[in-house]
Amino acid sequence: MNNNKKASFGPPEQKGNVTIYPAVSAEKLRASKGRKLRGAAYVRVSTDSTQQEGSLILQREYFENQIKSNPEYEFVGIYEDDGISATNVEKRKGFLRMIEDCKAGKIDLILTKDITRFARNTGDLLHYLNILNSLNPPVEILFDADRTSTLGKYDEMYITFRGMFAQEESHSKSKAITWAIDNLFAQGKYYVPAVYGYTKEKGRDNPLVINEDKAKIVRLYYAMAIDGCSFSDIANTLNFLGIKSRSGIANWTAAGIISLLSNEKYIGDLIARKTVTPNYKTHKAKRNEGEKPQYYVKNHHEPIVSPLAYEVANKIIKNRRSNINGIPYLKVVPEGALKGFVIVNKSACNYGVE
Repeated sequence: MNNNKKASFGPPEQKGNVTIYPAVSAEKLRASKGRKLRGAAYVRVSTDSTQQEGSLILQREYFENQIKSNPEYEFVGIYEDDGISATNVEKRKGFLRMIEDCKAGKIDLILTKDITRFARNTGDLLHYLNILNSLNPPVEILFDADRTSTLGKYDEMYITFRGMFAQEESHSKSKAITWAIDNLFAQGKYYVPAVYGYTKEKGRDNPLVINEDKAKIVRLYYAMAIDGCSFSDIANTLNFLGIKSRSGIANWTAAGIISLLSNEKYIGDLIARKTVTPNYKTHKAKRNEGEKPQYYVKNHHEPIVSPLAYEVANKIIKNRRSNINGIPYLKVVPEGALKGFVIVNKSACNYGVE
């Protein structure tokens, strides 16, 4: 064996005619290559409350100090997800960016608070641990509160069981929340988020209050729809006028206009439980098609538009989707030889001229 190879092993041991070169720890192996351990930290909180924001700051400061104060470590950075559940990896942008940096060979070691910070889904936990373990060299994860490492001799089973317990804990919390919502709805207590044109103070029982400045815009796009403007025309007009949407910028779209015109809240009514979340791991909502009871509450709050305006606007939406049983899309030709004529889609039916 040449000297370069022997430098990567421990002091040789002689047994008869066999020379044994003992293995060394990962730390010593890295030290023999003349570089520090490139350390990063992953921090996460599952809600965006002020209290949790404080927890995120503490995690960030703690791990940054822990890495920078260790002379054997080189600080890479902090990866974080704020207000994101660990049962769904897709929305954890900081986590996924960290994994890609590990694959790119930028990280040797990840520090995180505990196994539940890393994942609450056993499948995701094992999947990403296998990815990191299969890299050359493998990326080690140190779980601070659990005092365990993914490169520990007996820790793989412990980490798997902890991941299973964390997943079941999330499942139990999800069932408890669903049970509470079911019971509140059955008692006539509904969670009502504010929509464009309304404001609402925090708290389930606080009412929707009309924001008159934005309510004028709501009445405008209902009037434009009834007057025959296309949904794209309405969106473009609002964008041209610089009217801000809920996002805080003028980025209205035809689909957004249709969604607002279809919202029963503008006539003071409420449909509770429009969507359900069948899988607690993905947190993806879908339209409630009978999986849970749905509640239609009339006169729940003060309306912005009349029931007639809402009915006409939604008949227009229906007609433009199917061209039957609704009000036809009528538009006057503004200029040219046919100026003043009205174009009628030939697919429209059940209408006549008196």
